[in-house]
Amino acid sequence: TSLLRVYPSLAIKYDPRFLNSYTDQLIETAKHRLQTFLKDEKHLSPNVKFQIPEDEGINSILTLSSIQIEITNNNQRDQDDFEIVIDWTYNNEMREGISLGTDESYELIIPDKKEDDKTELMAHLKAPTVYGILHGLNTFSQLLYYSRSEDNSGLFLPFAPHHIIDFPKLMHRGLLLDTSRNFYPIKEILKTLDVMSWNKMNVFHWHIVDATSWPVVSEKYPELSEKGAYDSKKMIYTKRDIRIVDEYARAYSSEPPSGQLNPAIPETYTFLNELIPEIASYFTDKFYHAGGDEVNLNCWESLVQQNEHTKESLLNKFVTSLYSIITKEGKTPITWQEMITEHNLELPKDTVVQVWRNSTMVKEVVEKGYRVVTGSGDYWYLDCGYGGWYGNNVEGI
Repeated sequence: TSLLRVYPSLAIKYDPRFLNSYTDQLIETAKHRLQTFLKDEKHLSPNVKFQIPEDEGINSILTLSSIQIEITNNNQRDQDDFEIVIDWTYNNEMREGISLGTDESYELIIPDKKEDDKTELMAHLKAPTVYGILHGLNTFSQLLYYSRSEDNSGLFLPFAPHHIIDFPKLMHRGLLLDTSRNFYPIKEILKTLDVMSWNKMNVFHWHIVDATSWPVVSEKYPELSEKGAYDSKKMIYTKRDIRIVDEYARAYSSEPPSGQLNPAIPETYTFLNELIPEIASYFTDKFYHAGGDEVNLNCWESLVQQNEHTKESLLNKFVTSLYSIITKEGKTPITWQEMITEHNLELPKDTVVQVWRNSTMVKEVVEKGYRVVTGSGDYWYLDCGYGGWYGNNVEGI
């Protein structure tokens, strides 16, 4: 029932001894985002109503002065192993960033009373990892509301005290953005990442190339973007562009007949062995999407007649080679479900299978022993427009 006041001068405190350069950078970036929010937020909520006391007015409202941050996994380690703590955190979080299964839980405590007249009113945010801290700071910002009046304009935190224990139900909470069909400038992608962080999503699936266009600039094969982008001067993503998105993300139709690679000739595998490691090196994420949907095998008909192969055996040869290259680069392959449900390929069991056709295929793939990301067309296809679902469920969800 208490109302607190929050000023842009709100302090975010933590013990820097328990952070390395990477986690310190993440928290400093989060602090800057929150301070910008505290300074600039002027949105008036049409739904959340609270009363500023009329008798003593603004002077009767307590001010929340600071948030104390604590990364609890570090504190559980022996103080004598202080250097080991730093190395352990840096090696895991800097090398992999947030990975599947990272503990993203947090606990946020906002009191409505001081311990005594001499102390400041302080909130506490605890989490096992820095990613829980980032989620907790987002939650804190979502508890604040702007009020505009002649005397009392500013940000307030109503309905105190708060004690929030939060953790994600699902490990993979992603958004797929297809820039091969619709080009998005880098600044718009960064805005998308902001919105994802507000909703505590943790995977940005960048569908960056397809049969429609190839906007990625390759240093080894520059003709890919020169001849395959919508606009080879403006509608492209350079290595620097990709690094910007990658770093920012860590701190959070029918298609034309374009032809396919020829799996029967050695030049194809030379191309893969040079291109895949280059593109994989642009990203720090440990997963690499290998594609595999809507493969048109008809163009391989002549290859079958010339070789002792079937179309399916050619596909298996190509996929086996591709996955081997991805694995050698330290990445885990992700594939669309057709490789499992239609072509029945025996893929490595650490492969992640993404189901897109309909949700009933999830069980089929899981029963074959694979991990699944579901984004099925009967519910989750935002590009289909109002009522234009991929499946037959006209009601949507």
